[in-house]
Amino acid sequence: MKNSILVLAILFLQSLPPASLQAKFLTPNVNSASSTTHHQSTKPIIKVGAFSNMRYTAEHAYGYTAELWREQNRIFGFFLSSQGLIGDTPTGLLEDVRYDQRTGELTFQARLTTGLFSNREFHMVPSRDVFRFKGMLKARHLIGTLEIANALTPTEAPRREKIKLTLSEKESEVMIEAQSYVEWREKAEEILKFRGPKW
Repeated sequence: MKNSILVLAILFLQSLPPASLQAKFLTPNVNSASSTTHHQSTKPIIKVGAFSNMRYTAEHAYGYTAELWREQNRIFGFFLSSQGLIGDTPTGLLEDVRYDQRTGELTFQARLTTGLFSNREFHMVPSRDVFRFKGMLKARHLIGTLEIANALTPTEAPRREKIKLTLSEKESEVMIEAQSYVEWREKAEEILKFRGPKW
């Protein structure tokens, strides 16, 4: 009986893939900007730039901006949305980032608070806006589909927009200057304290 169990155990182990193949399935997605190793990384980062379609009047700003940085093949940064007075533009951290450096395909989501929200259930509470982007990052443009949802009303269908954000040298100049992701994140936290989501 013991010999039969031993034979079965050996056959089972032989059926498993090699260690290198097993490791492949356990390796974290290197395109994810939210991995623990990324949070602790001190590798050099590159400012990709600010891609924007913001339109300005004397007192108001309307549109979106994506501020992007890169660490090797990782993309991280901010997403900004403005639909009102200029100043302290609502800002969210890019989350669930997936980037294919070969094709330029980029997806991410960002949580923002763009104002106060009211309906039958809520009265003048900080909004919980979720922006999801799927598209392509090119040298001078970020092109794709933006899905906008309200986390306070999860049963409502999201709104979708086709957007084309163009690299803005002026807006790129005011982006965070940092040598590593650790330094960038410290400065980002200060911005998010005032302009980040209230949820």
